[in-house]
Amino acid sequence: MAIIDPTNYMQRTYKVPTSTYFGLGLFASGLAFLCLIVPVLFAYPKDSQAKILLLSITAVAIPIAVICWLSRFAIIITPDTLIYSSPFCKEQSVNLTAITNSKIIIRLGIIGGQPLLEVQSKENTLRINFKVFSHEARKDLFNSVKVQN
Repeated sequence: MAIIDPTNYMQRTYKVPTSTYFGLGLFASGLAFLCLIVPVLFAYPKDSQAKILLLSITAVAIPIAVICWLSRFAIIITPDTLIYSSPFCKEQSVNLTAITNSKIIIRLGIIGGQPLLEVQSKENTLRINFKVFSHEARKDLFNSVKVQN
């Protein structure tokens, strides 16, 4: 009698972990407070209350925007499909059996390189920012697409 692994037959959905929300949200809050509120309170103490209120609202809006941005990341692995959504592009999918190549690439940017998982099929190419997901999600993703180095 063969033992069947139930994870191969179920849909798994991965979102950004709560710790990332907290860390980046707290970082954005602190940065907004330091850059927007502190200079107004100490450098220009005679400014109007309306200006201080407007800057306070802006300081609160920045971490809310970060949280909304992070909530758009998702990986869904079904028995036959990999689905990825990110803040910058719509939901993309690839059939797991149609994958021809998968590897980790480095996309160069302004502040250095960003590792991405590139999954290729005949129809399309997915570039997945896997660093924002949990270790468990990355492990499942790499096992599902059989990453080659």
